[in-house]
Amino acid sequence: MGVKIRQTTFSFGDKSGSQEVFLALRGLRTLKMPMEHFDLAGRDMAEWFGRQPKVKTVLHPAFASCPEHANWKRDFTGAAGLFGIVFQPCSDAQIRAFVEALHHFGIGVSWGGYESLVLPVKPVRNATPWPEGDQLVRFNIGLEDLDTLKADVAAALPLLNT
Repeated sequence: MGVKIRQTTFSFGDKSGSQEVFLALRGLRTLKMPMEHFDLAGRDMAEWFGRQPKVKTVLHPAFASCPEHANWKRDFTGAAGLFGIVFQPCSDAQIRAFVEALHHFGIGVSWGGYESLVLPVKPVRNATPWPEGDQLVRFNIGLEDLDTLKADVAAALPLLNT
């Protein structure tokens, strides 16, 4: 086993590089500012989604209506810009068309960046069944202007013929 570990260490390294450490330390000094923005922007956008008739459920941990909110409240003092939206029943093709029509959201799962992202997901749960079907779309709200993001989503919502 030691040979495999040694080969992996030689191939990938076992320490962070000095440039990566420098960038991480530099980012920590100002981390509070973007995190506060992500929290406020995510809550604002999630509340906006909650007022849209094509939205069935908003899954944001900071909202009392979200399952496990009590655990979030116990363990956290803020949230990020990540939340889920369950749309009223519609087809997979409509969800795909909606996501592809968004111009100010990238499609992806890199939730740690500064850009706004969207990703349709099909939850798989082993312990308990997912009660909402396949209409879940995850959003990560980044540093973009909220009015621009809302207008982008509003323009795409008609593609969900619910």
